[in-house]
Amino acid sequence: MVFEKSDGGYLILLPDVLATFDRFRQNKPKDKEACGVLIGSLKEGLFEIFLELATSPQPNDIRSRMHFWRSPSHQKIVERIFRESQQTRVYLGEWHTHPEADPTPSTQDWSAWRHKLSEQTEPNPLFFAIQGIRVLRIWQGDVTSQNIKELKYKE
Repeated sequence: MVFEKSDGGYLILLPDVLATFDRFRQNKPKDKEACGVLIGSLKEGLFEIFLELATSPQPNDIRSRMHFWRSPSHQKIVERIFRESQQTRVYLGEWHTHPEADPTPSTQDWSAWRHKLSEQTEPNPLFFAIQGIRVLRIWQGDVTSQNIKELKYKE
């Protein structure tokens, strides 16, 4: 699946990422929100960015129907993969689910995304994905300007 970034480049989601999102869709009334981080690689001076892995919910995460808290376990996964890949696979953002067909970010989502951007020490963009029941939506956060814009799905 490919999304067009605001600079004309592409965000490319590999099948494993999509499979993780799909596995945790909130299709049933009792399904809990799921969350994780996005890991991938940067190519061609950021023109192409590949999302290669989305962590699954971890045992220490706190999850309910309309809320989640991501445990530090995800950061340990990022650090391990960064080390094992000789620093070629990096943290690229976060994902979670919403129990609605076409997800809309909550006030809490916007606040958390802005906080993540303010913490970043690298100039690379961050991506924030929300998997709804039917639709996947992704936003790109610019670390320098702190702007967050939705990406367009490229068919």
